[in-house]
Amino acid sequence: MSSSLEVRIPGWAALQEAARSGRLAPAYLIMGSPRREGLRAAVQMLQLVFCVQPGRACGTCRGCRLVERRAHVDVHWLEPESRSRRITIGDPMSPQSDPGVRFGLIEPLSRAAVEGGWKAAVVLAADRLTLPAANALLKTLEEPPPSTLLLLVSDASHQIPATVLSRCQRIALPADMSPPEPWRTRFLGLLADLAANDSPERRHSAAARMASLWEEAAKHIEQEASGDDAAPADTAVEEARARAAWLELRAAFLAEWQAWERDALALAFGVAAEHLRHREHAEALAAEARRAGVRGIRERLRQLDALEHRLHLNLGEASALWAFFRDA
Repeated sequence: MSSSLEVRIPGWAALQEAARSGRLAPAYLIMGSPRREGLRAAVQMLQLVFCVQPGRACGTCRGCRLVERRAHVDVHWLEPESRSRRITIGDPMSPQSDPGVRFGLIEPLSRAAVEGGWKAAVVLAADRLTLPAANALLKTLEEPPPSTLLLLVSDASHQIPATVLSRCQRIALPADMSPPEPWRTRFLGLLADLAANDSPERRHSAAARMASLWEEAAKHIEQEASGDDAAPADTAVEEARARAAWLELRAAFLAEWQAWERDALALAFGVAAEHLRHREHAEALAAEARRAGVRGIRERLRQLDALEHRLHLNLGEASALWAFFRDA
């Protein structure tokens, strides 16, 4: 899981000490991506209390490993689990297929911990809570059971009701919009290959190679979603989860691409290479800056905005990339 990668959590030392002394707040809002750094931070927070040495989060003991695999019996995970991408209050007629807040969080936390220690729940994409679901969650936030940790994860906290926000301690994570490895290295390699030679033949090749890379990444995500031990055996849920993860990775590719072009623009304006984000590709970026100049790079950035717009209109990735390399 990508969550096994450590993320910088502001005030981490204080949180470790609070876990050791039993003074953690009952509820935290983790402000970050529920598929990437926010998810990783939630795992690390859970490991604070389920580690064999509370407050350490060693990552290797039984408790830490179960948390990382989303397999700990006393940790309950809740996320949008339908094509509507909403978290509901829960369906009493079908609690297995639609547990929602009531059956996926409130009821499990009201029972004694199976292993006799902490109980915890994580709400991924908490901004997707319906209003009834958010209202149902309030009582648990106001009167949490003893030894309970509730984590809400969202990168759109402004969409969470103020009544819920006011009952959570907030943890704002540094933004991390880089694609995970090995996708980032391979993607930047494609951009570097194109930097010095922008011939029609090279554009044609770049469009095909990038479309192939994106397709490979999307299929990898689908395989991970279907092979997740903690995932329900519900095809619609797996598809929705994989689609959300792919859209986030695609957004990370685009953000990385925009950062690349901004680096090239900075060089075109005479900024020193040591200030670039992609310093390891300074030579390729300098070649692009010489070839395209300020005007050409600005046009490339404008076409990247157009590419993002086409993708939001649900134009297929391959077609949108062909259009970009034709026009940029």
